[in-house]
This record gives sequence, structure tokens and C-alpha cells, in this order.
Amino acid sequence: MGMTACSSTKDISCDDYKKYLGSDTTLSEKIISRWESALQSCGAVKDLFREEPLYGISYGGCPMRMFVDMKCSNDSSYSDVKLDGKKFYTSQKEYDEAHGVAPDVIVKNCPQGDFALFTDVLADVQKKLYEIVSEKFIQDIARPEAEQKYLGSLLDRENKTLKGRLAPYTEDSGEGNDSRLRMYSGYWFDGYIAKTKTCADGAPATTEIYQEKYDAILAECLELIEKELKKAE
Repeated sequence: MGMTACSSTKDISCDDYKKYLGSDTTLSEKIISRWESALQSCGAVKDLFREEPLYGISYGGCPMRMFVDMKCSNDSSYSDVKLDGKKFYTSQKEYDEAHGVAPDVIVKNCPQGDFALFTDVLADVQKKLYEIVSEKFIQDIARPEAEQKYLGSLLDRENKTLKGRLAPYTEDSGEGNDSRLRMYSGYWFDGYIAKTKTCADGAPATTEIYQEKYDAILAECLELIEKELKKAE
């Protein structure tokens, strides 16, 4: 049995993950997924608004891995086998196949870009909300005056968006302390997600993770607006 040598530790920043995901390379799908997850929780809002040093996920201590060599009574030898109780497997692949673990897939990474904070996604959502609220405000003339007043108060007609960069979550739209949005949104994230990716055809496309987040935040905002309308009845 042995173990890997102690390697130096390194703090991986939000910018590091952006660089990794923006690279044109071939690698494991699982690694790409881990990078995306780490970037989404890399502490960007804390870094931007609390004036703390830019640190992402910190890896401390020395990574250790045990190596097991097996020699059997028939003189067969196996190096670095996988132990599972009293069973052993000659390779990680054999272990994964026995346990129904899907094999890792090596893919060509589509470089990602246009990295967005939660408030960046919300800004896009607000433009759509402006269209939806404008239709309700203009077309539904039978709506009670209190409701019409509330809907009208949401609209920034000059810029065709909502009033306040944090609307409709809160009327307080001051700069900084955006981490308070975690109290209002179930889809809050404290890092970045990529809005676009560029694959072999060269045409930038919206990433699945951005579209999913956009749709979820839009639905949540519409629900908040409907709740406020009921209060105004």
C-alpha cells in the first residue's frame, strides 16, 4: 500500500473557473459539470460587494489515495485493485460496470462565455416581465384601481424594464448587498453561470443551465407579482 505525494494546495477563484469553462479543449463531462457547479457557488457576490479577497473553493491538506496490490494463489497479480468488502475488482472500470455506474464520457468542450450573476439573469427576466405586465396593465381595463396602481408602479417605461434592479423581489434597489436576495429567491446563486456556449458550428447558443435558471426566476417573479395583486384587491 502507498499514497500519493503531498501536492501544493491552491485557491481556485471564480476567474479560474471561467477560464476553464471558456477553454477549447477535450475532457470529461463530469469535470465540466463540476466546474459549472463550482463556478455557480464561487462566492462572487461576496467578492464584489463585501470587498473581501477573491477566493473560490479552497482545497486544504494533502490528497491521499491508497494503492492495493493483490497476488492470488494461482500466481495471478493485480495492481491497484478496487476493494469492496471481501470482493476486489481488477480495475475501476470493472467496479463501475458491476455497480451500474455510468462510464465517464470524454467530449469536446464548447467554450462558454457571457458569465452572469443572479442579478444579470434577473435583468433579462425584468425585460420579459415588462412585456407581460404592460399587457396586463393596458389590456385589462376591468382590473381594480389598486391592482392597476401596483402594476403601473412596477414599470420603467423609459427603459422598458421594471423599476429597481431587484424588483419584484424587493423595492430596495440600492447597490451592494445583493446576497440578501437569498432570502427572497429559491434560485439564488452566489457565483456565475455561462449565458452562451460556442460549439463546432461557430454560432453562440444559450446554455441549458442559463435557460433553466431564467425560466425558474421568471416563474418565481410572476408568482410574486400575483401575490402582490391579491394583496391589493
